[in-house]
Amino acid sequence: MAGHEASSMKVLIIHTILWSHYKAALFNELAHQAGGDELLVVHFARNQGKYQQLSQSEAAYHRYPHQVLSQKLIEELGLAEKAKGLIRIINRFRPDIINLTGYYEPVYWLLMALYAPRGVRFIISNESGLSDQQRVGWKEQFKRLIVGRARGFFCFGKTSADYLLTLGVRPQQILTRHAAVLDNARIEAVAAAAFPAKNAEKQRLGLPENILVFAGRLSPEKNLIAFLNAFRAVRKTLTAEWGLVLLGDGPLRQALLEDFADVVHWHPPVAWHEVPSVLALADALVLPSLSEPWGLVVNEAMLCGLPVLASARCGCVPDLVHEGRNGFIFEPTDEAAMQQAIRKMLLLTDAERHAMGVVSRKIIADFNPQRAAAEMWAGYRKVHHENP
Repeated sequence: MAGHEASSMKVLIIHTILWSHYKAALFNELAHQAGGDELLVVHFARNQGKYQQLSQSEAAYHRYPHQVLSQKLIEELGLAEKAKGLIRIINRFRPDIINLTGYYEPVYWLLMALYAPRGVRFIISNESGLSDQQRVGWKEQFKRLIVGRARGFFCFGKTSADYLLTLGVRPQQILTRHAAVLDNARIEAVAAAAFPAKNAEKQRLGLPENILVFAGRLSPEKNLIAFLNAFRAVRKTLTAEWGLVLLGDGPLRQALLEDFADVVHWHPPVAWHEVPSVLALADALVLPSLSEPWGLVVNEAMLCGLPVLASARCGCVPDLVHEGRNGFIFEPTDEAAMQQAIRKMLLLTDAERHAMGVVSRKIIADFNPQRAAAEMWAGYRKVHHENP
């Protein structure tokens, strides 16, 4: 399928679900920076089951050329249905580059087997890091075979790049380490609009003067029970009143509200574009996960000017959380270490936390859609012009 004129190139991105609104900012920017090249994004489905109770992703926000294979939930789609739809689109669009979002999807393996021999070049976007989950030897060997067929890689950050290097990827094949991005300008604007009413809104919601916030799914891997036990223990030793706002829903919601009623304040889920207005109420973000490939809520909180309390298992930590500068890092299975990090954050003065928030904004400025899109287009063009 290769053989288009050297002055133009066709790029096809294959993605999971349209609901992933945070990807829309990047895809919009990629379309904006395309120049004379062509871009098409194909989503398998509009949504998946665990996100159904949340707001839908507004069609107007997706201002890039895209198609959705099916109106079913993604978990309802079988291999044959995915393969048939993708092959039809590929044969019609005739891409020079196919950008796969991951290496775990069997239909991706099929596409590589079918189209790499025809001259189509593959790039893989990777979010996973070495410590995301327990690694199994034979699976790692299989991944080596898959990534060995790709020409380049887009990584969320340092942890995802380092993991690919353990799978035999060459350093020069890492085309960006800044792909973990959100719509920075929108988030900053929403937070700025919410901040003047911060104290009044906290009073309306019955929140204490000082609050930490967790935003995400209330599920076991987020390690909230261990964190709340540590938070409660530290809180008892302080004179200042502190609480923790849980923004989200999930299987642990009822248990958390019952067992930690003295420290927890539950905030019902809000539309994705309203999350910054809730983050703006807080003094710091908490992400105590046992496993977290990245943790985009950290990006969001830092754009809102918050310091961060983060588990060392979060993939974003090496890039975004600098110990003592814009937050504190702890081992999520070590309660003493967790209490120490909490205590450090809670004992800071308002001015010290504000200074950390300023550092957060400076650090997160490097992770923006404009930079990521520019590095991705440079990567597409590099791979396109490489010798076979």
